[in-house]
Amino acid sequence: MEQSIAIKLASAGKDAESVKGVLTKVEKIWKEIFPEKTFNYSFIDDNVASFYETERKTAKLMQAAMAITIFISCIGLFGLVMFTAEKRRREIGIRKVLGASVANITVLLTKEFVT
Repeated sequence: MEQSIAIKLASAGKDAESVKGVLTKVEKIWKEIFPEKTFNYSFIDDNVASFYETERKTAKLMQAAMAITIFISCIGLFGLVMFTAEKRRREIGIRKVLGASVANITVLLTKEFVT
């Protein structure tokens, strides 16, 4: 059976040395009361942070997977645009000769993908 005790330390505005001093005093009293048990302490914010460690790792993994997915999608879209431009190369050439601007040709090619 593990023995434990919860103590609230008011450390706002104090340095780490004062908290260490309080922990030393608590350890001394612990050893007087429970000489056969070892003194182990932990802070509640560290315990709570350890609860969410797996969620943080999962979130990083999901972000990496989403970035890879978006990258692959962009490569596929680029390949599709290049294929369409190559397929319509003669049409684009004729339109350029007849005076079409680059913006008009870009709208012509991207109209299929946007709608």
